[in-house]
Amino acid sequence: LANLCMMGRLHKAEPGPEPGLTTGPCIGYSDNSCCTAEVGSLLGSDDEFAQAAFRLDHCGRRLSAEFECSRCLYECSPNLGPWLVKVSGYSWRTERAYGVPLCHSQCQAWYAACAADLSCVPNWSSGFRWIRQANGSGYVNVCPDGGLAQCRSIAQLHNHKAEQFCETVWDGEFKV
Repeated sequence: LANLCMMGRLHKAEPGPEPGLTTGPCIGYSDNSCCTAEVGSLLGSDDEFAQAAFRLDHCGRRLSAEFECSRCLYECSPNLGPWLVKVSGYSWRTERAYGVPLCHSQCQAWYAACAADLSCVPNWSSGFRWIRQANGSGYVNVCPDGGLAQCRSIAQLHNHKAEQFCETVWDGEFKV
């Protein structure tokens, strides 16, 4: 089950070299990647997630670069096979990662880097409201109330518990 790509809109059909993946947080996947260089470069750009329509600045300021690393794993890693599960009801994917092992120390470091960042929902897979982008090219995530009133620190949203954050923010994608 190793060396295969998730079935999704932004994933390649099979892993392979991406020589154009030369900068940004996903560079570690350039030798064997499930994302194209274009997708990989978007993950670290100021126009982050423009293609995927996921905004890390949904509470007014850009979130920690640590989130880029988790998205690179999700979009580019060819090693998620054992943790891929079928899903339905999504137009952009038929599989997702679930229960990917995350070392306690990695979780603690991710949480420490992000604890002061702001968000409005603890579960990013199910908590947002999605609105059509102004250019009509798809939908983008916004806070449920449509504004910033619900924004709180990651630490507050997850009761100051690193493990809760790591296992909840992407709806069970990681298991500490």
